[in-house]
Amino acid sequence: MSSIARGVLASFCLVVTAADNDERKLQAYGGCPMWDNTSFSDEPSPFGWPLSPNDWSFAEEGEWPHHYLACGGVRQSPVNIPLHGDTCGINRIGEPDGALKDATRYKVVSYAKVEASHYMRTVKVMDDFGTLTLKDESGNDVVYEAISAQLTAPSMHTVDGKHYAAELLVLHKPMGARDMLQEGVILSVMFDDTNGTESPLFTHFGFAPDSQGHSPSKTWAAPHYIDVAQEIKEVVKGPSYQYDGSQPVPPCHENIKYLVLGNAIPVLPAQALALEETLKCWAGGKLKRPPVKGECREIRKDTTTLGGPHFAATCEAAEAAGTSYRLAACWDLGLAEDEAASCVKSPIDLNQEMASTKESTKPTFNFASIKHARVEPSNFSLDVIPLEVGAPGPLPNFGTIMILGKKYMVRKVSVRPLSSHTYEGKRHVGEIIIEALVFGDEISTQAAMIFGQAAKEGHSNGHSNSHRRLKYAQNKDNTYGDDELHRVFISVPIKFGVESALLRQIGLPFQAYKEAIKDRHPYHIESTIDLQGGIQEALNGKWLFYSGGAVDPTCPKWGVRWLALTTPITASLTQINYLQLPVTGMDSVRFPGITLNRQEYAEQVYLDGLPMWALSWHKTCDPNAHWTYDDVHCWDVMYPTCKEGTRQSPINILTDQVEKVGNSDFLSRVDWKPVSGLKVANNGHSLQITNDMFGYIRLTGEDGFPDFYDIAQFHLHMPSEHLIDGRQFSAELHVVHTRQVAVGQEKNTYDSFPLVVLGFMFDIGEEESPFLKQFYLGQETIPNNTFKTTKHPVDLMRSFGPALNGDFYRYDGSFTTPDCHEQIKWFVFDHVFKMSLAQWETFKVEFPFAHFNRPVNKIQEHHVVKNDFKEGVEAKYDFFLGRNVGRNRLLPGEGYILFPVVASLVVMVCIMLAVFVREGRSKLESAGGLTETIGRVTYNRA
Repeated sequence: MSSIARGVLASFCLVVTAADNDERKLQAYGGCPMWDNTSFSDEPSPFGWPLSPNDWSFAEEGEWPHHYLACGGVRQSPVNIPLHGDTCGINRIGEPDGALKDATRYKVVSYAKVEASHYMRTVKVMDDFGTLTLKDESGNDVVYEAISAQLTAPSMHTVDGKHYAAELLVLHKPMGARDMLQEGVILSVMFDDTNGTESPLFTHFGFAPDSQGHSPSKTWAAPHYIDVAQEIKEVVKGPSYQYDGSQPVPPCHENIKYLVLGNAIPVLPAQALALEETLKCWAGGKLKRPPVKGECREIRKDTTTLGGPHFAATCEAAEAAGTSYRLAACWDLGLAEDEAASCVKSPIDLNQEMASTKESTKPTFNFASIKHARVEPSNFSLDVIPLEVGAPGPLPNFGTIMILGKKYMVRKVSVRPLSSHTYEGKRHVGEIIIEALVFGDEISTQAAMIFGQAAKEGHSNGHSNSHRRLKYAQNKDNTYGDDELHRVFISVPIKFGVESALLRQIGLPFQAYKEAIKDRHPYHIESTIDLQGGIQEALNGKWLFYSGGAVDPTCPKWGVRWLALTTPITASLTQINYLQLPVTGMDSVRFPGITLNRQEYAEQVYLDGLPMWALSWHKTCDPNAHWTYDDVHCWDVMYPTCKEGTRQSPINILTDQVEKVGNSDFLSRVDWKPVSGLKVANNGHSLQITNDMFGYIRLTGEDGFPDFYDIAQFHLHMPSEHLIDGRQFSAELHVVHTRQVAVGQEKNTYDSFPLVVLGFMFDIGEEESPFLKQFYLGQETIPNNTFKTTKHPVDLMRSFGPALNGDFYRYDGSFTTPDCHEQIKWFVFDHVFKMSLAQWETFKVEFPFAHFNRPVNKIQEHHVVKNDFKEGVEAKYDFFLGRNVGRNRLLPGEGYILFPVVASLVVMVCIMLAVFVREGRSKLESAGGLTETIGRVTYNRA
């Protein structure tokens, strides 16, 4: 069929039932389409979204503001151009007519694809139509790219209350911008069919003078080139009228500057009628939004100068009404520069080529399938919350993520229509955001619900008012936000394609849940949700890390750490259309995104690697600052052993990798006694009790003689520092012992080392811990650098007997605080004690999370044994002559036998020498003559 012969068939769409012959012809082409009321259509928005909102009707324009906040704004389009009349006149102080004649630099478009737009009620060509040069408020030239030319009939705008036969809209975006979502310009040209003549533009679009132009379909090839410049070259010399307006269809964002030419172009009535008939069939009708009435709008004649953004008035009204959360354009309005720098950090454009590749450390994903979940429609997303434990932890979860030694619990999976992030400039039709909270942060409202602790009066969010660490602030949408949480978000983009198994597992698209989502009623899933399998394709691809912020109106103090996967998963249009949420995808996307130059991008965004500061509060380290748990990566900088040591603590103890399993009994080595009148001190890092009267434990030294270790102090960590088989616990008590070489030895001397530290684990349950009650946990807080005195004796033996009589793990490690010296004999006990949620909450009031536990370290020269002391062989003697001297009675050594013999001989000789005396000559001569009798030879000799 020739291009001329095809056009008239479009008019058949209006008269499908008028004649059998016409009906048969239309049926041969499939007839005019039926338009279903769904959340979105797959038609890309000309303003920049990858799809278009489809849950509204031109016939119900009054209902638009109920679902699209901006549609009730004060700068809406189209308007009436009042050339005459006393009210709402035109500001005529401007340049002479023809202000735009040199501003347009349009060019010819060939081989164009023309498409009927159900969204705009136009026929459109999306192509490069040239440029339009205008001026900003400072008088500087600003170039806009013409990206689309669209025809509609009758006109949207009116002049002195009169509609024209048709209107041409030329859409422009700023040069170099991705789209028109931040700002745009629309040049509007009227067509008059009164005594009209042929319009070459209509003919070239496919609407020939004889009303025959194109086949009855939604798209067709333009029969000629399209030359907008030639069509408007005369009328652009006349007057023009500029005003601040909006998109003429939902979501009605007020980001458009309109330039309406004052003179109309002639068109044949048949051409305008052919366009109308095409719109009736392939665009759902010719009805459009009527000119918006309201306060007088400033309309400026003959100017090329554009003002700044003009949505502030609408946002201020929404702020006063408490509804500004419904429009992302209003979230950041009024923020001071420092506030914006702190709060507005996301989304960004995810660009692999610009990201740094100098880091290689990767997170470890341990997702788990669950069979019981609660699905809740929220303002911006469909949220899936697990109701069973997917990995060891105090609360239900989808598993865990290990990031730089920190354990994050996967607490929620959210599905959003339209991606907040862009991917190398492209926005996807949806986004899955997987929320993981660092272990401990998730123990809040959910824990209170699970463990049956009713909310206090006046706190309907179910969170206990007693000892609340988390300062919940009520948002304007009646939800509660928390600026203290430490969250990692995994972003998974969604593109159109085959149906997503994961979305199907959470109820998309099942008719039974459609109305529940629309009416914001939660529902339960009792079948398997396989998170890992659902996003595996994306996990196999590249990912980017950056430290950003929220993509909703909240401003988390710690920010948000993003792991953005770059490979999209697929979902069907039907699944996306089930996301009928109170705030649409278009209204919940902050735009423009955060822009970074190439150097900033490489410093802040990392490809397939985590920087050492990824989980820290600050990226740089202050050498003069005291160490904190906020910036653990700074320990490595200031204290080299923390980085270079090969036996750093804490660690994740893997029970299947212990080197030896013994049968030692720890209880027999303990000699502890109760002590009363103790001071429980808040030292800024922990609650600690210090006293040297508790007793000791006895271990065997390398020489076989006993070593004694006295209790010096014990303190708390929440959550636990050690993990056992990846399981982290709500609390860990460290009982610190110093080595005693001699009675009266001073503490913290060389002889005090190595230390022995015992670690006891606690998890939250329904019962409180009597021992932790001694720390006033669950009762009252102890302010920093103060203390309280215990009310009862503290009996460690009685409190921890079950653990001492059970399994334990032993390894040589380090301090878990700077300077990380490796002088600790660690004993970690397998028995888990119970504590209450109130005790947890009290501690967290005193020590908010990010201030209190070191991440686990890599296993290097750690040699972990179970139920074994890793000690010397105990020496056996009948007599101990001291701590390090002893002897046996029955088996003395040779030295012990010879020693008394030799000693006796020496004594005898000494005695003989001492008593022998030689007699003199005088005495011999006075012997009474005996000398002669006895003989001189033998007398006086021995």
